[in-house]
This record gives sequence, C-alpha cells and structure tokens, in this order.
Amino acid sequence: GMYVRRTFVAPALQEGRTWRLTLADAIDEATLYVNGKKVGNVRGAKTPVVCDVTAALRPGTNVALHVRGPAS
Repeated sequence: GMYVRRTFVAPALQEGRTWRLTLADAIDEATLYVNGKKVGNVRGAKTPVVCDVTAALRPGTNVALHVRGPAS
C-alpha cells in the first residue's frame, strides 16, 4: 500500500454547515481518514471518493490520510 498524509487548517466550524473531502481519482482502492477517523472507502479503478468529514473535522490544524490498497 501507499500512504499520503497532509495537514491543513480549517476555519471555525459553523452550525449546520457540512464539510466534504473529495479524492477525484482512486487508482484501485482507497481509504480516507481525517484526524484518525475513517471517513470513506472506495474500490474500483478511476473511482472518485466524496466523504462527509463534518464529524471528524475540528477548527485549526487537521490531518487527512489517504491509504492506497486494502482497507484497514
């Protein structure tokens, strides 16, 4: 498998707002995590992943992790 980790800064969260993370092109299988919480998984070549990350997101610094290969 392969791992790609990226940190990013989110603004103050607003009540009633939904946040999504999009991976446009998974090569074969991908699992996405935000701040250690699994937010999505997909199987299939050239398949996009769109995840609701609202519950995993926090104001300030966050970590997104893309794991390529079998889901854990």
